[in-house]
Amino acid sequence: AEQGTWDPERQEFLRIIASEWDHTEHVWRPVVERSPFESIPACFWWAIVTATTVGYGDIFTPRTPSGKIVAGITMFWSICVLALPIGVIGSNFENVWFDYDDEKREEEANKLREEASLLRSQAFTDPLFWGKRLIFEVRHDSGIQTRDGSQSEFLGEIHCPLDLDAHEASRKHMRMPLRSNYQKARREVTGHLVFEYNWSPVVSNDPDAMLVGRLEITIARAEGVISIEGTGNSACDAYCVVMAHPRPPDESGYPTESVRTTSICENTRDPFWNCTVSFAMCWTRAASDLGIKFGMKNHSKTEVDGPQRRNTRALGGVSRTFSETRGEVFAVRSATCESVE
Repeated sequence: AEQGTWDPERQEFLRIIASEWDHTEHVWRPVVERSPFESIPACFWWAIVTATTVGYGDIFTPRTPSGKIVAGITMFWSICVLALPIGVIGSNFENVWFDYDDEKREEEANKLREEASLLRSQAFTDPLFWGKRLIFEVRHDSGIQTRDGSQSEFLGEIHCPLDLDAHEASRKHMRMPLRSNYQKARREVTGHLVFEYNWSPVVSNDPDAMLVGRLEITIARAEGVISIEGTGNSACDAYCVVMAHPRPPDESGYPTESVRTTSICENTRDPFWNCTVSFAMCWTRAASDLGIKFGMKNHSKTEVDGPQRRNTRALGGVSRTFSETRGEVFAVRSATCESVE
């Protein structure tokens, strides 16, 4: 917008708005009109009308008194009735959204605690709960080296209950969906894991033996795992971790995990491993019952004393109480497990 040029004859500012062709002299002549920006208040009016989107530019700015009245009412309505309440509503919506996120996180935490409590209760009632359970984790090898080794990204997990009999061999081919675990990574996962397990029991003359034999797991492949951002080709360098519990719980009340890892398949969302791993399983009744006692006592002391005193109370109190029994039980367990080592 320009103020224009002062015309002494017309006593007003004129500005060029177009050009027209002079057929007599064959030249272009400028077409002028009175400039609406003849004062500072007039410039303010144009700027306010344009900023509030009631009008725009020099042509569509209201100029007549009635037009200015309508434009003023419109601007007042838009600012006081619409703009200000929308700001308040947006702020409240943001607060409500944050509260909703907090509630969702709390629900997820409660769900995880309930699942952990359910697993603990099942383990207390079933001596072979952990012995008949496999945990698979699919991970992406980022190639970044840390103090603890290579950094990896969680791509999903499976908790698989096993159908193991102390006297009959079994073989099962399985295809299970990968599940999320928000304690390990806050992401949704996709895909399936295809694997097979082969159970070969060992007949033991020990009446205390509950589950003795060799468990072989063949991790065949994964299908459609999630892609990791930053790899450049929407693929991943995936490998699989298998965790089993070949021995009953010790004095801590938790069974010791035995871990096996496959090789890494690079640049694919459908890794193919065809890797076979094995575990020597040896669960005895006395050791399992003792592990359950340890676990229940440690759990009760943890609830009373808090997690910071858990190890001291568990090892200092429970271990001394069952010291002689523990020695006898683990000696028998060691003798029984020599047949599958």
